[in-house]
Amino acid sequence: MTRAEIHQLFVSEFHEGEPPVPVATPDIQRVERELSTVFPQSYITFMQTHGPVRTPSLLSLIVDGEHEPWDVMAISDTGEVVEGTRGSWSGGMSERLIYFAHDSMGNLFCFLRTAPDAPRPDDAEVWFFDHEYCTDSKVADSFDEWLLCYLKLKREDLTR
Repeated sequence: MTRAEIHQLFVSEFHEGEPPVPVATPDIQRVERELSTVFPQSYITFMQTHGPVRTPSLLSLIVDGEHEPWDVMAISDTGEVVEGTRGSWSGGMSERLIYFAHDSMGNLFCFLRTAPDAPRPDDAEVWFFDHEYCTDSKVADSFDEWLLCYLKLKREDLTR
């Protein structure tokens, strides 16, 4: 399955509400400058094609199916990324993490911060920050794999 197919399927299976609005390149570049980081190309492609998405149905899918991954309430808008990351840094999250999505309890999905002068990675690990315990742990080897793990919970044809 290609990156574009994974992204499109994730949005079509889980997004709720008004159609998402793609994010313009200058908005992504502004966030990278303000947070002194470089996002992986996988995330940039997702945001430029689809934009922020709301995915509250994932909570029911995970709870009803007794699955293990954390639910995802939303992949956040770029403005929320700056405010949420800075606020979480002051609340105990490591400054090595950059938030991009959150669950139903306010915990965060993050990328490891990449130096602004480093080459842009094609994809990057996804980390989970538990705001109650101020702990973080890796939950996926890549953004695309992270999206795919949720798709596999709903679509048996993807688990083969």
